[in-house]
Amino acid sequence: MRHAILLGLLLAGCNFSLGSSSSGEQHQVTFSYGECFFGCAVDQPMMVGTSERIDVKGASIPAVSVHSSSTSVVAVADTSRTCCAPNGSCRTLAASDACATDETPSLSLTVNALGEGAAELDLVGADGATFDSVTLTVARPAALALTCDTKPPPILLASGGSCAVGWTATGADGKPLMASAGVTLKSSDAKVFELQALAGPLLTEVESQQGFLAQTQVVATGSGDATLTATAGAVAATTTVHVGP
Repeated sequence: MRHAILLGLLLAGCNFSLGSSSSGEQHQVTFSYGECFFGCAVDQPMMVGTSERIDVKGASIPAVSVHSSSTSVVAVADTSRTCCAPNGSCRTLAASDACATDETPSLSLTVNALGEGAAELDLVGADGATFDSVTLTVARPAALALTCDTKPPPILLASGGSCAVGWTATGADGKPLMASAGVTLKSSDAKVFELQALAGPLLTEVESQQGFLAQTQVVATGSGDATLTATAGAVAATTTVHVGP
């Protein structure tokens, strides 16, 4: 059961085929969202306010620097390179460092979706030429839908019970947005339930994430009914949490 719940949470933000990716415009590497199970293509827009990991894979990736063509839309937060030897051992380097000739390279990037629009994500080699690139798009959410342990509302818990919150954000066109973060969760009554993010303290309000081992738990603290509110920008969704005696 736990494996099914984790898989559901991993898939919550993605509208994709398992293991899909986007080819770079120069066809040197592929780009995929790392929070999706096995990765998913980056042609799905990100939600304003989210932070996403993007995995870059290819047979050969030189030392590069990573740039966004519009930092007000997409900002590059972190980059790292993984070099794996034929024996399976791997090491992590800066993206600007090269792997050995017998190692298989990959890049991991964290990007912040800051505003509506599109931005080119460029991998630039030491010679100043673009090795490969991909277009990332960002959209504002028009609606949020909540789940807990992948089940739709209302949330029903036994005394002392808990469940993992997930959500799907959709844009104005009704299609899902990639949204691993950028959602605030709030409890209307700490005497009924509180929220716990990343095994941290129990709180009435948290900046939440969803994905592998990153989900926020609704934790029952007493019997009764209270409201769980999820907010992303100007959009909000609510559901009743009922805790039995």
